[in-house]
Amino acid sequence: MKNGETPKFVRWAIVASIAILLAIFTVVTVEYFFPSPEYNSFFPEDRVALQDTLTTKESCVAANGVWKPYIQRAPVSAGSVQQNGFCDLFSKADDAYQAAQKEHAQTAFVAFLLVGLTSLIGGVFLKGSSIVSAGLSYGGVLVLIIGGIRFLGELDRIFQVVSIGGALLALLIIAYWKFRDEKL
Repeated sequence: MKNGETPKFVRWAIVASIAILLAIFTVVTVEYFFPSPEYNSFFPEDRVALQDTLTTKESCVAANGVWKPYIQRAPVSAGSVQQNGFCDLFSKADDAYQAAQKEHAQTAFVAFLLVGLTSLIGGVFLKGSSIVSAGLSYGGVLVLIIGGIRFLGELDRIFQVVSIGGALLALLIIAYWKFRDEKL
């Protein structure tokens, strides 16, 4: 190491820090601008207590529930009243919650994909600081990994194919253009 030169481990620490902070910043920013659906806004706590009090189909439907009949009736003991089903207050809300989750996943995945690709491409074209360039490139890779792990399973298959295929095509074109072998 020459006198006054920054040690390599310090350079790699800066590169890793840029990559990690870019990933954390992306997670926080995406959640700020595109917040996840709140579970309690779809499933209020008072519905749990209410569900046990709804013992007829009419009262269940009036409370915006879905009456689910029992498949098999249990034997009735003398003097007791048999309920022929139960009230599900959550099935309608669950459909709405799942739809909101899916919409959020698609939006967030696209945001992660765009930030990851932009960071990678920015790292490829940035001149003047190899540390910043490497940090952006590795950060872009990390953002793509986090977005893929977090949201990919919640997306439609066609959305997965189109979004990942488009990102891969863009990256291949830019990589070919930037790193083309001159001896063709």
